[in-house]
Amino acid sequence: MGWSRIRILAVCGAAAAQLIASGPVEAKDEQIFQLNIKGNGVPSHQRTIRVTRGDAASIEAQADRPIVLHVHGLKIELEVKPGVPTRVRIPTRATGRFRVELHERGAAAKADHHGAPLAFVEIMPK
Repeated sequence: MGWSRIRILAVCGAAAAQLIASGPVEAKDEQIFQLNIKGNGVPSHQRTIRVTRGDAASIEAQADRPIVLHVHGLKIELEVKPGVPTRVRIPTRATGRFRVELHERGAAAKADHHGAPLAFVEIMPK
């Protein structure tokens, strides 16, 4: 084995060790949308989540109280605890505009929850 081949193997081995040490890597093209829920709302710039059909996208939610985040039509239901960022992948197979709503935990959850939406997920065609 020549010196150049040994040098290449050593460099590749070091790069692999560095990659393993850095932990899991997310898809570089994934979009992560923040929802910072306080009271019954989010900041205005977080009210529309817009992605293109087939793209990788997630919602990362934080709340000031225990809630269940529900996205109608996308079968997303995410339990969020206070101060704990919680992430869920958005399925982007279908196009359309989907309501994001809060559902309360416990007795309040049985009440009508179809009030004003917290936000919207818009999945646009390619």
